[in-house]
Amino acid sequence: MSLRTKLGRAAHDFLTSGAFDRYGVEITRKIIMANIIFATGVAILIPYGLHSMTHGAPALGTLDLCMAAVLASAALFLRLTHRYLAASYFGIFVMSAFYLYLFASGAFGGTGHLWSYNLPLFVLFLLGVKVGSLVIFAYLAAVMLILFGGLPFVKASYGAGLRTRFVGSFIAIYVLAYFFEYVRANTQAKISQQKEDLEKSEQRLRDIVLSSSDLVWEADREWRYTYVSAGLEELLGHRAEDALGKTIFDFVSDDDGSRARRAFDEASGKKATVVDLEWRCTHKDGRTVWLLTNAVPVVGSAGTVDGFRGVSKDITERIRAQEERQLLEDQLRHAQKMEAIGQLAGGIAHDFNNVLGAISGYADLMKRRLPEQEEKLRRYATMIRQAAQRAADLTAKLLAFARKGTYTLVDIDIHELVDETCKVLEHTIDKRITIGVSLEADNPHVQGDRPQLQNVLINLAVNARDAMPQGGEMRFATRNVCFDEHESRRHAGARPGSYVRISVSDTGHGMDAGVVEHIFEPFFTTKEPGKGTGLGLASVYGSVKSHQGFIEIDSALGRGTTFDVYLPAGAEASAASGAAALSGGTRGKQGESCAVLVVDDEETVREVFREMLEDIGCTVVAVGTGREAVEYYREHPGKIDVVVLDMIMPAMGGLQCFRELKKTDPKVKVVLSSGYTVGEEGRHALDEGALAFLHKPVDSDDLCAAVLKAARAR
Repeated sequence: MSLRTKLGRAAHDFLTSGAFDRYGVEITRKIIMANIIFATGVAILIPYGLHSMTHGAPALGTLDLCMAAVLASAALFLRLTHRYLAASYFGIFVMSAFYLYLFASGAFGGTGHLWSYNLPLFVLFLLGVKVGSLVIFAYLAAVMLILFGGLPFVKASYGAGLRTRFVGSFIAIYVLAYFFEYVRANTQAKISQQKEDLEKSEQRLRDIVLSSSDLVWEADREWRYTYVSAGLEELLGHRAEDALGKTIFDFVSDDDGSRARRAFDEASGKKATVVDLEWRCTHKDGRTVWLLTNAVPVVGSAGTVDGFRGVSKDITERIRAQEERQLLEDQLRHAQKMEAIGQLAGGIAHDFNNVLGAISGYADLMKRRLPEQEEKLRRYATMIRQAAQRAADLTAKLLAFARKGTYTLVDIDIHELVDETCKVLEHTIDKRITIGVSLEADNPHVQGDRPQLQNVLINLAVNARDAMPQGGEMRFATRNVCFDEHESRRHAGARPGSYVRISVSDTGHGMDAGVVEHIFEPFFTTKEPGKGTGLGLASVYGSVKSHQGFIEIDSALGRGTTFDVYLPAGAEASAASGAAALSGGTRGKQGESCAVLVVDDEETVREVFREMLEDIGCTVVAVGTGREAVEYYREHPGKIDVVVLDMIMPAMGGLQCFRELKKTDPKVKVVLSSGYTVGEEGRHALDEGALAFLHKPVDSDDLCAAVLKAARAR
């Protein structure tokens, strides 16, 4: 350390009494002024004292040296206690007394009085304009008494010119000192207030930043963090100090890194703000956190962007909610589309069943009425009947997709159903395909229709087989899963509760997203022409929906496919129960005549039913509407033995017609028929007294047996 530096530090330490780091600027300034007074007093008194002692005035010299010692003691007191106000009053008193003594003793002869001109500056700077002015006026009054009062103890005599100049100069210096101190004090007060306001503002912002869970940050022109708030640890799990020196892109996931960099580069080039930038960051524990960032550029004096300051907010929950809402909207649109397709398919199947009923019925009548020797024509009739039956099987799949098929609920052990399916597959599929089974469901029981669920597994297995023409692995797996309210919203068709999940997977070629989107639609197929109807998976979809379940698919090209079927477990399974279709009985004996009223809006169905029933000796009246049936029945009381009633008719439907007939005759005997399943209205009719239900297309033997059985019923 150089001598100059040492001297500078010593002077600084002396003037501030070692208090610069302990007090504010204002108090330190007053301490410095007090030390200047003390130093000035000592510097004046010691030479004067020595001069007096060597020039015949030892008493005066001793007094001067004693006063110098007193001022030095005051300086020491100030350094030790830092009580600047008490020390200042003491120093001003000593200096004032010394100056008055010099005036009274005549020591201020010539220009010696000029030493007292510094007193207004010291007093006003130390005590302020109010208290300082009182002290100055008291001092000036004492000087005036000495100069003009002719006091007996005043030994000196001053001329009028000197007195006038002194008083005028002193007052002028006081006025200037007052003005400067007043301006300085007011300026200092404003600066102090501004500083206080700034400190409050900084503290307010600091409190906001520290209490906020958001990330407040600053980065330089190389995108490296220069400041990071404590919110980083809450958002991303990293301590703020660990992030300093890293770039703002170090925490961004690879998917959004380049996009975020482009956004900041573009904003930097345009000196623009970054507004609502959404990006994914990686938490310390590995999970993904979505941040919403807004940032402003820091423009330097040269006009270049030196960095950015910004705030990043965690919006993970908002993004998750948006994704869930989008998922629900997609599920709703898909459900609406499938519902519309189901209604269309069900309507087509119903109408087609009426047509098939006429075809198969007339084929039966033709075969029955042809003599045995017409073997060729009888064979033609048989082939027509078989073709109609194959078409009926297709419509049954359409009805299954539309959830209008016939089914009966029983308790089913899914594990037993899987075992049965695997035994069938072992003897039918390519030997190059291995079958694996993993049955892990603790409760494998569901309420369902066994044939339909067996059909679900068979169709999924066939689909898996066709996806592996060169062989592979087919796997069946079961597991119990439970969905709460939140989780159920993430699965289309799911409701809170327990499910049995049946997974059927393969290692085949897989499907792309476009195929997956349409995979359950009727007649959609990726197989070659002639190798698939496109109704297998459609019927799977309908059957699962009928059991209040849902189905999901996971597939991608090159990695196989997994179908997950979810069915309500145990007693929680609730599918609409249907009445079993009347099983085929023996054909009614010839000659068991009865009067039958056939009600159907399809003329071909009415006519074929008429032919079938007349063939066994029944008297048949056929009408096309429910209203006509009610009117005829009322007009011919006791003339009709059995009513064969279609459930789906315009204007007056089957259930309404049945109830009107019951009003006319509570003992009316009714056999229901429909191209749909028995349905809700059919169940109501059966509960209210209908005797049987026939599913179209109706076999001649089944129709005749049902009518004759109803006629014999009491």
